[in-house]
Amino acid sequence: MSAAALVALSDALSETEFDAAFGEWMRGRDPEQAVRELLIYAGSVDPHGRLTAVDIARRIGTPAYRAWKDAMKRPELRGYARASLSMMAGDLPETTLPLVLEPDPDDMAWLAADLLAMTCSTDDPDPDEIARVFAEVVPEGQQQRIVGAMAQISHPDTVRVLDVLGTHHPNGRVAREARKAVRAMARDKVPARAAGKA
Repeated sequence: MSAAALVALSDALSETEFDAAFGEWMRGRDPEQAVRELLIYAGSVDPHGRLTAVDIARRIGTPAYRAWKDAMKRPELRGYARASLSMMAGDLPETTLPLVLEPDPDDMAWLAADLLAMTCSTDDPDPDEIARVFAEVVPEGQQQRIVGAMAQISHPDTVRVLDVLGTHHPNGRVAREARKAVRAMARDKVPARAAGKA
């Protein structure tokens, strides 16, 4: 069974049934290779699939820490890898850990975009839910910085997420920063198109 099929099963089976399927999938697989398969899939799918694949990969634990270290090289996975390595830190030798485990603004921006992309998937987003998810990822006092970072990352849902933040976030300052970021992204695209025509 592929990593993609395993991730799909997680939405279709009960927890008990999925535990059995996961145990079968792991049988005969090297833990590090199993996490690599899941992370390769996680890097190529939508936020829901990515979060599910990451959650499954975290079940495997410390035997797969090298796969998580390698995931630090990929922008779409780096925030998840930092968090996973931080959770494992107490069980790993210090020499195996990256020098910096604290998330940087780009990591937090990517995580926020992933989580908000799922929250913003309805036609009528709930402002309270938008605020709750945003607060889960973005520390107090970092809102302006992270919204600005969201405008700089290559996440495919950035414009939609910022547009929803600008329209629905109940904090006026966050909403203004999101609208400003969307305008800045639009301005940046204009010169790029003009250069392409030149």
